[in-house]
Formats: sequence, C-alpha cells, structure tokens
Amino acid sequence: MPIPFSPPIPFNMGTPLLIGIDDVWSGLINTSFPFCFYGNAYNQLVVGSNGLISFDATYAGSFCPWSFGAAVPSPVLPLDAIFGVYHDIDPSVCGNIRYAIVDNYPCRKFMVNFDQVCHFSCNNIKSTTQIVLYETTNIVEVYVQNKPTCNNWNNGNALLGMQNATGTVGLAATGRNTGPWTTNNEAWRFSPAGPNSYTINWYDNNNVLVGTGANIVVCPTSTTTYTSEITYTNCDGSQITLTDDVKVTVEEVVVQLEGPYTICEGDSVTIQAPLVTGGTPSYNYSWNTIPPQFTSSITVSPTVTTTYTVTVIDAYGCIGTASVTVYVNPIPPAPVITGPNPSCDPSFTWCISNFNPNYTYSWSAPNAVSVTPTPNGQCADIIWNNAGGWITVTVTDLNGCTNTGTFYVNECCVKQSPEPGMTINLINQTASWLIANYPGFFSTFTPPTFDQSSAYLTINGTFTIDVPHIIFQQIPNIYLSENAEIIIGSGNHLELRQCTLQACSDKMWERIFIPNANSKLTAGGNLFMDAQHTVWSDNGGEMKLQSNTFKLNRICVQVEPYNQPIISTIENNQFIGNAPLKQPYTGLRTNIGINLIKVYNTNAMGGFIIGLNNTFTNMNIGINSVESIVHVFGNSFSNIQNSLSEAAIAAINITGRTQLLFTPLPYAEIGGQGNKANIFTNCKNGVNARAATNMKISYNSFNTITTTGIYYNFFDNLQHVSNVNIFKNNFQNNGTAIYSYRNFLCKSNIYSNTIQSNSNLGGIGIRAEEMGGLINPNRTNIFANTIKEVTRGVWLTGMEEAKADNNNIQVKKIGFLSARGIEASNCLKTEISANNIQCIPPTTASNAGGIYTSLSPANNICGNDIKNLGYAIQCNGPMISKVVGNKFTNLPTGIWLNNGGIIGQQGAPGQPSNNRWITNFTNHTFASNNTNGILTTIYHRTSPNYFVPTFNNVFNSSVAISAISTTGSQFGPVCPAIAPPQNLLLQVAKDQLTYSGSENRWHSRHNLYRELRLDTALLQSDTTFINFTDTISYENTGLLDSVKTIATHPDLNNNLNLLQSAAFTNSTVSPLLNTEDRAKIVNTILLDMAFMGTTSLTPQQLSTLQGMAAECPYTEGTAVYDARVLVAPYDTTDYLNVCETEYNFENNGRFMQQDNKHKNDVASEERIEIYPNPANDVLYVHNSTKNTNLQIEIHNIFGQLVMLLKIENNKNIQISIIDLPAGLYTIKIKNNNSLWSNKFIIYR
Repeated sequence: MPIPFSPPIPFNMGTPLLIGIDDVWSGLINTSFPFCFYGNAYNQLVVGSNGLISFDATYAGSFCPWSFGAAVPSPVLPLDAIFGVYHDIDPSVCGNIRYAIVDNYPCRKFMVNFDQVCHFSCNNIKSTTQIVLYETTNIVEVYVQNKPTCNNWNNGNALLGMQNATGTVGLAATGRNTGPWTTNNEAWRFSPAGPNSYTINWYDNNNVLVGTGANIVVCPTSTTTYTSEITYTNCDGSQITLTDDVKVTVEEVVVQLEGPYTICEGDSVTIQAPLVTGGTPSYNYSWNTIPPQFTSSITVSPTVTTTYTVTVIDAYGCIGTASVTVYVNPIPPAPVITGPNPSCDPSFTWCISNFNPNYTYSWSAPNAVSVTPTPNGQCADIIWNNAGGWITVTVTDLNGCTNTGTFYVNECCVKQSPEPGMTINLINQTASWLIANYPGFFSTFTPPTFDQSSAYLTINGTFTIDVPHIIFQQIPNIYLSENAEIIIGSGNHLELRQCTLQACSDKMWERIFIPNANSKLTAGGNLFMDAQHTVWSDNGGEMKLQSNTFKLNRICVQVEPYNQPIISTIENNQFIGNAPLKQPYTGLRTNIGINLIKVYNTNAMGGFIIGLNNTFTNMNIGINSVESIVHVFGNSFSNIQNSLSEAAIAAINITGRTQLLFTPLPYAEIGGQGNKANIFTNCKNGVNARAATNMKISYNSFNTITTTGIYYNFFDNLQHVSNVNIFKNNFQNNGTAIYSYRNFLCKSNIYSNTIQSNSNLGGIGIRAEEMGGLINPNRTNIFANTIKEVTRGVWLTGMEEAKADNNNIQVKKIGFLSARGIEASNCLKTEISANNIQCIPPTTASNAGGIYTSLSPANNICGNDIKNLGYAIQCNGPMISKVVGNKFTNLPTGIWLNNGGIIGQQGAPGQPSNNRWITNFTNHTFASNNTNGILTTIYHRTSPNYFVPTFNNVFNSSVAISAISTTGSQFGPVCPAIAPPQNLLLQVAKDQLTYSGSENRWHSRHNLYRELRLDTALLQSDTTFINFTDTISYENTGLLDSVKTIATHPDLNNNLNLLQSAAFTNSTVSPLLNTEDRAKIVNTILLDMAFMGTTSLTPQQLSTLQGMAAECPYTEGTAVYDARVLVAPYDTTDYLNVCETEYNFENNGRFMQQDNKHKNDVASEERIEIYPNPANDVLYVHNSTKNTNLQIEIHNIFGQLVMLLKIENNKNIQISIIDLPAGLYTIKIKNNNSLWSNKFIIYR
C-alpha cells in the first residue's frame, strides 16, 4: 500500500557495502533479529548491487543478474527477494550501497540504502532508494527518493515488489511491476497477510484484566493507570511482549440539591436545578418521576410525601446523583357553612358546623354590605340588605395548609304594593302559615276587586303547599326570588288562575314542584316567566295546564321518571322562547318547551299526551322526549332555528331506550287525522327520533324545514324488530323531507306522503341509509309517495331488501347539480318497481336520470315509467340486476352501463326485452369507462319497428332479436323471477375481486359474497370465485362481524367449540383501523360473557366500555353503539355524539361546550380547555377567558357532586383526581354568568 514519503534514516547513513563492484551479491549479513518472510524465519540476508535483497543464502558472493523482463512473480527472477528498486545500476561508477541496524529490541529496523547510484549505460542519471525491514511486525517498506529511467538499456525495466522462495507467490506495488517507469519521493509498505500475530490485553492498577483489543472503554470512579500489554508471535514460534501505561484522570461529578421541601396537599413545588461540580460539561438530567423528566428543574405535585432523585451524566458518561424529599401535609376539611337562606333580614349569622378551634378561619362575602366574624372565626354576622351571593370561608391549619368552603345565599325579594293594596311577603313559609296569618282569605286568595294591580305576593326560599287545596286567583304580581320554588306536598293541590309569576330581579327562580302522584297542580290563564324549570312533575305528579303562556323560561315543563299512567292535560298553551333570559342563563333563550325523562307505562296502553293547540316558538327544542312514551297531537311549532347564542335541535326530539329492552308500546305517536295533525314551520329539523321503537308520524305539515323534516335512526342495538310508519304527511320546501339512517332490523313504511321542494337548490325527497355488509336486512318500504321539484326523489344507500314502488317522482334539474329520480348505492336485493319518474321541465343533461344504481347486486328494476331525462337507468359498476318491463320515453339514453357496468337479462333467456323504448333516442344502450358490453345480453326494440341496435362499438352486433307485440299491458309492479346466468355471476365476482377493503365499495363486494356463497355449484366451477370468497371471508371486517354473531346469537354462543373457535379468530385479527380495534375489544368482552354464561360486566370491562361509549361513532365505528348497549344497565348517561351535533369539538373532547355560546365561538379565544381526556390522576384546566375566577364542579355518572373547587386569579389549574374511581364524569365550570360543561373519562 502507498504510504507517505518519510524515510526512517537518511540515505547516506550505514555501513558501506560492495564498494566499486557491479552486478554481484554481497556476502551473508546478520539482521540481528529473526524476520518472517513468506512463512520462513531468517536471520541473514544478501544484498544485490542492482537494488534488491534476498534471503537465499546460496546467492552470497555470486553474480547478481542485471537483465530481466519477467514480471513478478516469476521463477526466472531472483528468489526469496525484495525488489526495491530492482534495475541495472552500477555502483562501480558512482554512488554508495550501505546497510544499517537501528533502534532497540524489539523494535529494531534493518535498512539498506542505495544512495545516488549511477545507472549502467546511462551514467549521467542516478537512483536513490531504501529498503526497511521491521522487527516483530515483519513489515517491509521501500522508499524511492529518485528513480529515473534509462530507456536505452534493458528496455528501461525496473521492479518494485517481492516474491517467495519458489517464484510462485509475489506482489508488486501498483504500477511498479517490471517495465519502464519513473518516480520520486514515493513510498510503499508491504504487510504480512493472514490473522494477526499479536494480542493486546489491558490491566488496571491491581493487574486485573479489564479489556482486550486495540481500544477499550473504561469508566473509572477515580484516577486510574491502565497498562496495555501486546504480545507478538513470530513465525519461528518465539514471542515478544511490550507494555505501556495510560493514565486516566477522573474528576468526580458531585450533585447537590436544595431541600427538603414541604407543601400542602394539592399544591405544587419547583425543585430547583441541582448544583453540579466536577465532571465535564455539558450535563444531562434524569428525574425518577413517572413519566421520567429530563430538565434541570422540575415542578411536581405529589399527594403523599415523596423522594425525588436526579441523575446527572456529564459529557463523558460520568454519573452523579442526589435526592430530595418533598413532604406533603394534608389539607384541613373544607368548612361546612350553615345559615339562613335567603337573606331577608338586615343581619343574619352563619356558622361552621365542622369547626376546629386549632384552625384559623377567614370569611368573605363580596356582595354583602359587611362581614363580622366572631373572635374565634366559627361564626360571622353578615348584612346583605336583601342581596345575595357567595359566602366563602378559608380555613388554615397549623401547617399553613388551607381549604375553602362555600355557601350560596339567594337574594331576598322585597316588593311593596302602592297604597291602597295588599302586600304579602313569604320567606320559607307554608300555605297553612299564610292562611293562619291572613284569615280573611281562607283557602282562596283573590285580591280586592277595587285595585287588583296593587296586589303583591313575594316568595322567598321555599313555599310549601301543606293544605289539601289552595287557590291563587287574579294575582298579577307574584314575584319569586332567586332560586325560589313552590313545592306541592303529598296529597295537596295548588290551583293558579289568571296570575303572573315572574322573577323579582335579574335572577331566575327555580320551579313549581309536584313531587309525586298524590300532588296536583291546576293552572289556567297564567303567565309564567323567568323560571329555570317552570313546572316540574316527578314520580307521576298530576298537572293540568290550560291556556297558559310560558315566556322566557329555560325549561317550561319538566316531567321526570314514572312507570304508570300520568294524569295530565297540556293544551292551548303558548311556549315562547325569545332571548334573553335572566341569570344564570343570561343571553340565552328557552332550551326546551316540554321535557319528558323516562315517562312510560309498561303495564297498560297509554303514554303522555301533549295537545291540543299548544304553540312552540323561538327555542332550541319544542318537545324533548327521552325514553318516554309520548303522543303529540294538534300542536304548532315555528322558528325552531339556530340563534346567535344557541343551536336548535328539532321541534320534536325523541330518544328511545338505548339498552337491550323492548316494549310493544309506541315510543312516539306524532300527528293524526283531523285536529291531531301538527304543523311545523321554519324549523331547523321537524322531528328527530333515535332508537324510538314502533313510531307513527302521520298527517302533519312540514313547511320550510331547513335540514330534515323527519329524521330517525335506531342504531343496531335492538334485539326485536321495530316498526316505523310515516304516512300522509305534507312537506313543502324542505332540505330533506324524510331521512332514515341506520335503522337496522327495523320495518319502516314510508307511504302516501306529499313532498314538494320549491328551493332554488332543490332538495331530497326520501333518503334511507344503512351501513352495507350487515348480516340482517333493513326492510324499508317506500311506496305511493308524491315527490316533486327535488334533485333526488328517493336515495337509498347500503340498504338490503328495501322497496321503492308506485311513487310519483318529478325531479328538477338545477344548474350543474345531478338530478336522479331513484338512486341505489351499495344496496342488495332492492326492488324498484312501478314508479313514474320524469323531469319537469324536460332535460337531456347526462347527469339527470330516472334510476341510478351503483354497485348494488340483485336489484329488481321493473315496471317503471321514465321520461324526459338524460337517461332512464344507469348501472354503475358490475352488479347483478333484472331490468324488465320498463318504459323509456323521450330520453337520449335508455340504459347506460358505466365503470364496468354489467346487468342481467331484460327478459327470460332467449326472449326479447320486456323494456320499451319510445322516441328520441341517441343511444338505446350506452357503454362507457371500460364497460365490456359483450358480457351483457341486452335486447332493444322501438315502436312500431324492430331493428338490430347500435352498440357504440363495444357490443356484439350479432345479438339475436325477436319481435313481440307492442300492445298489451306494461309489466306490473311484481318483478318476475329471472335468475342471472352462472357466467354473469362469475364475471361480477371477478370484477369486484379487485376492490380494496378500505373503500366504501367493499360493502358491495361483501353483499355479493353473502348473496352467492351458498351456490356450491358455482363455487366449484371457477377458481377465481373460490379465491373471491376466500379473500372476503378473511378480511378483518368480515371476521369481526362473524365473531360478534357467534358471541351474541343464542343458538350459537352455547356451543363451547364454536366459542373457542371465535375467540381464536378474534385474537388473530390485527386491526388496521380504529373501527376494527374497537370492534375487537367489544368482541373480546362479549366472548368473555358468553364463556362465563353471564350478562354482567366486571368493573374493568365496564370502565373500558364507558370510555368507548363516549367516543364518536363516525370515527370509531359501530362498536361505540355496542359499548353503549352493554353499559346501559349500569349507566344512565345519555351519550351524545358530539361529532354529529352543531358543535364541532376538537382534540377528542378537549374543548368544553359553553351553554351560552354559539358553535363558532368554540374556536375563538374565549374558551376553556380540559386535558388529557381520558385522564389518569391529574386533570388540567386552561382558562382562555377574561375572567380568572372560576367555580369548578365534578359530577359522577349518577349526577352526584363529587368535587367542588373555587379558583381565583389562575388561568392554569391542576386538579388531582387520583381519589376518584375510573369511569365517566361531567365537569361544570362557572365563569361569571357563563356555564361551561363537558364529559371526561378517568381511565386506569
């Protein structure tokens, strides 16, 4: 290999040799050390006068050849030789040859210098070279200071290299084998080949072996000297050992921490960066927190005394550690404040019931006139002057730790009637007290007739009706203080006639409470204002509400759980929800007119009747029914639209039971003949229904509904078949008239409705959507409807065994928008028959058609009359359909096969088409986008002549035509039983085999598989179809679907072998999507329950399912609904799909919903964040609002308050939730006059 030119000794040094002699070998010269050369050890060598040496002793004193032409290796060249440089030089003319032995054992060098030796025949040029042999390593080096070329002699040949004793093995420096060449200041090294002939060991101060090899890594804790020992083994077996010392100086890394620290529970402390001395910067830090932290200082919030250790590592990996303890003192119990409420005297005393004399207490009431605590702080005299507000007491224990307790004092209502008049002020009083103190009125209170306007009745706190019957009549000035309520005792009756009830100030009163079925309220001709829950019936409380006006209340009527018939009348009332409301709902409007919560009757037919002649206007929800049986007759709903502050839901919002229960009773009956019909005008949604079994909606009028007139979905969680009947309704100018979404196992009949859209953007008549690929069908029948001026008449997606027949559909072509009479996408076994479809005015646009089917196998399209459109029927993608007995009039294209479209016969095999083409056709059948028309047998005919059709250059024009009469009845609505041929089934399977499982088209592929998998003859006839069935059977969705069926089906889950097989299959699925991951988790729990033979959940299973139930079903899949079903017996939470609401929540529930903010404000600066969600031990709150004083409440899934915090001047709050069990919680944050709320999950 080439090396830098740096000769070990000068060229003019050494003992002279071969003085004045040419072409001769020297005598034997001792090297003073053994030298290994090609496996032999030598102690002697000879020097040739022509620039070489040899270890062949027989050459001594003999002729040294000068003429050569062979290249190394060669037996004709000198043997056992080192050529450095071998060429014909003449030391007898000029120059010197010298040898030298330098340095000491075992690192001696033997060197031969050829110094300024003249070339033979060219005495005017000289060469200077040097050969060096190294003891121990057996390395050879050749240094060439100058080597010119004498081209006129011996062809100018020169050689730099070596060869063995037989001339069979040798090597030359690159470009320096035999030949004429010139160089200067060049050097080469030749090293022995093969394994190393040496070993290296390292020892420490104690002569302990610490490593081997040329380099080792050590980590001493103190300064240490290491000895390196190298042992060489020569080829003669002798060994040479050398040693050297290396001193490693260690500077110790010393770490010091301040501390210890002492904090109170719930506080945090910053452990300052340690003082580090010694070592080599820079330093890396690691703390033993969970998870580890890698900053120099850390902030911690331990709940118990904890020791923290920091590990410091310097630039060379040296380590130092230090520890510090943070002592945690418990906080004292929160003060429990007791005292009067409301504050209707100049001064009252409030006290602390859990007082500790060793603690210090600090009182504050910002809204009060003065606060005077007792010396020991146990009590305080507070003057309110009828105001109200928070009392806050802060307790400080002996360790300086604090806690707070709060008590809200309602303000006092003080009204004075002008003279002459009547003023009655009630403060936490009863009806019996009133009668006793105002004996002139007995049980009926009617103001003096001479001046009724001067009658004033003020109610503070709680007014209890404790007499059998009391009447308030014609009292125009009933004022109720903040949070005041009227409670009708058991067995008693309150009657209100022509009275006005309103808030005393800018704060809302609470309610009139009917606690049970033995209590009764009768109200007629009254005005109710400013209540949070105006009338509240619980446990069957009886009420009769007639001709009242409810205005500016948050909830007008609330009815809570009861499982027996409720005696109630609600008719001729006005529910008016104009904003703004008073505190605590400032800026908002009425949320709900009538709110029913679990009001149903399982023992007898019945339900809660609302009507007749109630009106609902300007609110978020007119009637809200949750798991209740409700009848809504003869009411009107208007302006249920989004406001600037709140999003509307629907005029009527119905939520059925989400657990696996069933009742034969209808959840909802909305409308009916005659005066039972409801009227909906200018609403965002008319009727929203979810999981409401046996629902009937009829004879209603829906006018200008922005989104959907009727929207209903059941999810897929009901064990029993349900029925929905929607008929004889009238829809005018709606976005979508009727929308059925995911009504699995539901029998829906939508018929005899009249739908007309006058919007410039068109609209949708009836839409039914289901997730494709389900095991059981969705039986939706859409028939005898009249649908006009829409862009889509009937739109079916993912349906199975749906029917659309005998509908009269008039579509409207608007600009670039598509217009379709009936669309079926990803459907299976859909029957579309006897429909009359046309466009008014007529159009020839290619995106306007009568029937559009996409990837929908096994459709029956028969007996339809289609006219005045761009095409009659489009089959998009390979499918298996029957298109028979249809009539196509005045269309450019009759049947359009697109994107590989394939359909079945249009008549019995060998018979002409039953379809009729009449006038104005450009393409009787049109194929586009790689459709192979030869695979589809289509017959064409026109009236009165028959012809061989044009196939647009892709059809086989030799298709036979048979003539049949043009007269006779059109094919009826019942489709004929015509089976598609086997080869067509195979072709569809082959075409759909290429569909990706991640696409929506997978559903069509799955449907096809289910339709054909039992055809064993087909299965055996073609390997492609076998591969197709194998492929779809083993995709994740298909596998998980099958496992769920086995785990839940009573005929299957009692088979242990089948369960074990399902469990194994479930475990082998590797989820690629969130939906598959959630489905696998639910399957695992279902299988565990099946194995155990139980319907109960373990706490861990319940916690897991509650976490899933709170997720968004549109991103996490249908398993979210399964989770909600399973937790329902344990959890009454109404899991809302926030991803479906008007609020667009971000970051998995991080941003909280503000009850008085519009959705657009969620993204503004005024917001409150909680994170993480799900949480573990700590929940963080970030406040981006202007107000830094917060009250934080945390409620469990039963609505119980489990944590209350008062926060002042802090925008970043850290809440310890380590003591709360895993599960679902609601956090509510009050900020001035605003209320923020959200759900979060604790998951461990």
